[in-house]
Amino acid sequence: MTGEKEEKTFKVSEENAKFILLSACLDNHIIFYGFDQEKKNPTPFCYDVNTEEIKQLQLTYHDSDGVEFLTTICSECEDYFLVMCGASYVLTEDQLADGTKYEYEAREEHYGLISKEDYWNSIDNIIPFTLAESPMVNDKYRSKYGC
Repeated sequence: MTGEKEEKTFKVSEENAKFILLSACLDNHIIFYGFDQEKKNPTPFCYDVNTEEIKQLQLTYHDSDGVEFLTTICSECEDYFLVMCGASYVLTEDQLADGTKYEYEAREEHYGLISKEDYWNSIDNIIPFTLAESPMVNDKYRSKYGC
């Protein structure tokens, strides 16, 4: 190597992206969002560093209010991504320090595993799973530790 740096350039069609916002780099893919002229309606894309191919990411979910979100990569292992693939709101009861009880809507996120190949190709093949209840939300824990 002669000390010169290689520069990569990638283009997205102007109709889809007048403005670019980089988001993450995972599994040799750069995730970015293209925005239209008014900087509204972000469209997610990925750039494959190895093949230099650009694809639109199309795996999305709707929360209980009908708002659409990109299926988000939370973490990765060798062959799979841990993704957030859903969300809903559940009525939850809590209490203040003085013992007064109250209810509120808590956001409950849904997670799953998806193969990296399926994610990059927008194939909805998510293996959903349920997380065990955290001791932080367990009534027995709250009583024992006064929170």
